[in-house]
Amino acid sequence: PFQECLVRRRAADAVAGVRFEGVPGARPAPGVLEAIAGADRVVLAPSNPFVSLGLIQFPRLWVTGTPIPPQPPASPKELRITIGGADVSPNILQGSVNAVLQLTDVNVDGTVSIAARGDHIARAQTDALAISGGLSGSVGVAMASTIDRSSVVAAADHGVQMRAGIARISAFGRDDLLQKASAISGGTFAGIAGSYSVVDIGANALARIGEDADIEVGTLDISARRSQDFDAQAFNLAVGAFAGSGALMVNTLTGTAHVDFGAGAKVAASNLLVSAQNEAIKNRYTARENSLESFSAGGLALSALAATTTVGTKTQRFGTEVSFGAGS
Repeated sequence: PFQECLVRRRAADAVAGVRFEGVPGARPAPGVLEAIAGADRVVLAPSNPFVSLGLIQFPRLWVTGTPIPPQPPASPKELRITIGGADVSPNILQGSVNAVLQLTDVNVDGTVSIAARGDHIARAQTDALAISGGLSGSVGVAMASTIDRSSVVAAADHGVQMRAGIARISAFGRDDLLQKASAISGGTFAGIAGSYSVVDIGANALARIGEDADIEVGTLDISARRSQDFDAQAFNLAVGAFAGSGALMVNTLTGTAHVDFGAGAKVAASNLLVSAQNEAIKNRYTARENSLESFSAGGLALSALAATTTVGTKTQRFGTEVSFGAGS
């Protein structure tokens, strides 16, 4: 519930109070008080608005039997670094949708339809905020990533004998992927902010007539289609005497829409319609605003932006394919 409130719901709920359960019976772990007492300085970094430094120090949280000893104030010449990080574990899509006939005899006068469709929807957003006062520096880093390895298969596979007026075999995969990453950092001495966005789509759609299948129909309509509708944004703001911010976006598209006639497959049809289509659309954000924004303000300020979109790689291609096995 604690993480649900602060992370997923972004602290939108009204909080009536905070209670620390188990404090009356708690004891310091062995060596904790000795380590604190012998330290030259103890630095406590803020974590969240509810159970952070304020509740720990005012009043101090007493563990039964021994209070945590207070520390002397920080030297005005001491530089403190505050780090605020927000890291989203990757959205990983590995769903599989299969509509397959095997070792089956089908005899109908009308229409046989074998259809598989997969809709994959993902949303990712991560935000990092780091602010510090005094002679200080702060670092904010945010990362969002989505990886799609889903598959959709529709097949009249090996051993199928089919007699029909019309046969339709259709595999359709659709992606709807959006993500945002933002980082804000502010420090009197230095502010550094960075955001990183990764979208990696390597999904496939396959429509197949299997090995040794025997298809005799008036019309055979076989199609494989992939549609990737995706976009991403990254935003940074850094403020300090020395300020630096950078945003990096990496998009990679691989995967195929594939129609395959297996080895030894027999097809007799008055009308044969074969279609393979693979499309990618990236304009949900970019049609109306910038994909990357990076701002730095300070005596010495640097900003860097980089974005790449790779369609196909050396080992994995992006596109369409129609293949015929030996003897088909």
